[in-house]
Amino acid sequence: DIEATELTRKNGTPLKKGILVAGEPGTGKTLLAHTIAHKCVEHGWTFVYVKDSDQLAQAVDLVRGRWEPAFISVEDIDRVTGGVRTDAVNDVLNVLDGIDAKGAEIVILATTNERDSICEAMRRPGRLDVVLNVTPPDAPTAEQLIRREAGYSLAPNQDLSEVSTLLAGAMPAVVVQVVQRAIRAAQRRERLEGGKPRGEFYYSSKPRIFAADLLIAARSMQEHIEWLKPPVFDERTTEEKAADRLAAGI
Repeated sequence: DIEATELTRKNGTPLKKGILVAGEPGTGKTLLAHTIAHKCVEHGWTFVYVKDSDQLAQAVDLVRGRWEPAFISVEDIDRVTGGVRTDAVNDVLNVLDGIDAKGAEIVILATTNERDSICEAMRRPGRLDVVLNVTPPDAPTAEQLIRREAGYSLAPNQDLSEVSTLLAGAMPAVVVQVVQRAIRAAQRRERLEGGKPRGEFYYSSKPRIFAADLLIAARSMQEHIEWLKPPVFDERTTEEKAADRLAAGI
């Protein structure tokens, strides 16, 4: 809708939407909001970031009728709409219902770490029209994140297949940290080499990084990556565990 606003209007499709983005902390929900913010600037939309979900109504009042089309991103909506239905939940539902007025051009994107905690009253279409579950990146997505974060610091024609495979399943925040570590390592290398940039393709004030730099940084974070993984609980009963141990001769 952001990239094809006029076409959406001509087709009579409402430019009003409620979106829920769910995922574990660090999976890239905030990064998604930042990407959308850039799209809004490029295509003439107002972007409003709301860190405290109980300020959602104020954000809607701010943009309504004056700064539309508008995109409002609100963090951790489950802090207000989790659990039982309360006055705070009703306030959020009234906001979502209120922007359903004919001609409203307001999109609300809400994030949550706990999708199932969202109260049932909020889940119905019309309040939430799209539900996205953000999962850790696969290898191709990890490579895209590396290239995005590194920007012009990444030397041309680098094969990132090995490092992106190593980072598959890691949180986007980890991928960002890998790139930053690689840049710091390259800075140290340049100081030891007298501050001379490597190669004639040096276009940035940042040092050039190579696939090998990224691979070393990713390997240095493997213990941290494993630590970030959620624990796997053995859901078997005591009897089932005992039977398996007996069968294994332990």
